[in-house]
Amino acid sequence: MRKTLSVLAVLCLLVTFMASCASNPLVGKWSVDTGAVAVTAEFKTDGTYAVATSSGIVQVTVSEGTYKVNGNKLSLNDGSETEFSIQNNKLYVTLAGFGALVLDRQ
Repeated sequence: MRKTLSVLAVLCLLVTFMASCASNPLVGKWSVDTGAVAVTAEFKTDGTYAVATSSGIVQVTVSEGTYKVNGNKLSLNDGSETEFSIQNNKLYVTLAGFGALVLDRQ
């Protein structure tokens, strides 16, 4: 009985985790390296994000905060909004200061 309850609890947690990821396709780490600049964006399940850039050996965090997804619209806590799409593990998005980017899921 105790083993059955443990298995059920683990299955419930797994289903909840998978549902939360499925409902927010942005969750995860995304990156692109243009040669001159590398950009990494991470969107977490708790609604926070961080975008970092690096050029050579210098790495600077450009932006971090909270985000919301509504359909294909991404809203950041700084008031900016953009549309995005995800196809074949690639994130197509326009980021302020970078223009249109195609980032790969990590």
